[in-house]
Amino acid sequence: MLAALALLNKVGAPVLATSSSTHKTAQLKSWIGLLIAPFVATGTLMLINRLGSLDSLGGVLVGGAVSIWFGVAGLSWLIVMRRLQMPSPRALVIAIALFIILWIGFGAMAQVVWLQWWLITSRLQIFPILAVACFPWFLASGVAQQNLNFGQRFLWWLGQSTVLVGGFILVVSYLPQLSFIYLLLPLFPVFMLILSFCSGLLNNSWGYALGSTLFFGWVLASAFPLSS
Repeated sequence: MLAALALLNKVGAPVLATSSSTHKTAQLKSWIGLLIAPFVATGTLMLINRLGSLDSLGGVLVGGAVSIWFGVAGLSWLIVMRRLQMPSPRALVIAIALFIILWIGFGAMAQVVWLQWWLITSRLQIFPILAVACFPWFLASGVAQQNLNFGQRFLWWLGQSTVLVGGFILVVSYLPQLSFIYLLLPLFPVFMLILSFCSGLLNNSWGYALGSTLFFGWVLASAFPLSS
């Protein structure tokens, strides 16, 4: 993974990165949205739990609930920020390149060490559903970090990591059937660190969001047990 990030830094970023502009998303709204997001997402999961089995949503155990949490949290975060520019064709190129680099960088060792990285057919069918559900979170994260300096991005990484860990602890406290999430808590700061680093290199909210979503959706599809 370090080699992949180094490749992105030395080769990809100079070609793909979007130049900084004077516009920055209002930081106060961004932080308020981030702090509200876990409560809205956790409340939504509690409502869904009243309607049916929450731990097997989307065809994978717990993974569907995790993706819904990310989706609802991201939507509420975006609504509070109230600023979203339309993507450019360049964003799609950035997204594909980022996904390929992360997919190879993470999967090269995951496949032989601890994770079945190549998806079987049933998991490949679930992958786009999980990715689409997670997309709002990464778009909100990309918008919030647009055109920020290193110190500000570090604070955003710390803030997102804290919200994710605290938010999912809140989820498990009310929905103990999702306690498998406890095993993932140490991984969230690591993933956010990797993706925030990529966001800083590319400085393109849509490209970062699409590429990160595809990568994270793939991780969810490969990591969680199938529900049937």
